[in-house]
Amino acid sequence: MRAATAALLVAAAMLLGLRLGRPLHYSDGAVQHDGRDLANASMLQWGAPEPWCELPGPVAGRIAQAPDGRLVYGRLGADGTSDLCVFDPSRPAVPPEPLFALNTAANELSPCFAADGRLSFASDRDGGRGGYDLYEAPSWRGPAAAVRPIDACNTALDESDPACSPDGSLLVFVRSDRRID
Repeated sequence: MRAATAALLVAAAMLLGLRLGRPLHYSDGAVQHDGRDLANASMLQWGAPEPWCELPGPVAGRIAQAPDGRLVYGRLGADGTSDLCVFDPSRPAVPPEPLFALNTAANELSPCFAADGRLSFASDRDGGRGGYDLYEAPSWRGPAAAVRPIDACNTALDESDPACSPDGSLLVFVRSDRRID
C-alpha cells in the first residue's frame, strides 16, 4: 500500500512539473511570445524573411557578424578550399578581404564570435586530432600564432559549426563521423 501511494505521489508530482514547468518562449526576432499564450492559438504566422545583404560567394558554412558589424564567413576559392574572409555590408562594392592571419592551405569555415571578441571556427588544418577540428583566436585581427585548437572539444571525428552562447560561457558545436552515412 505504501509503495502504491508513493508511486501515485511521484506520478502526480511529475504531472504537475510537466504542467507548470519552465514556460517556453518563441520569438519572431521582434516580439517574444509566451508559449502558454500560444497554446490556444490556432496559428501564429511569422512574416516572410527579408534578405539583409548579398554575400560575394560562394559561401562555405555559417556566417558570423563581427563586433564592428562586418561579416566573417568561409568563402570557397578557385582551388576548392575555403578561407575565412571579412565583408562589410555597408560597402558592398568592396570585395571581401581574406583573413590571412587565420587562414592556412586547408579549409577554414563556420566562424562564431564570443561576447569578448574571441573567434572560434572549424578547420581541417594540419596538427588537428582528425578531420575538422575547432580552433580559437583571441581576436579575428590577431596574429596567426594566437590561433589554438580547442582541445576540450576536438576528437578524431569532425567537429564543426561552433556557436557561442551570448555570455560566452558555452560553446555548442556539431560532431559527425564521416564513416557513417
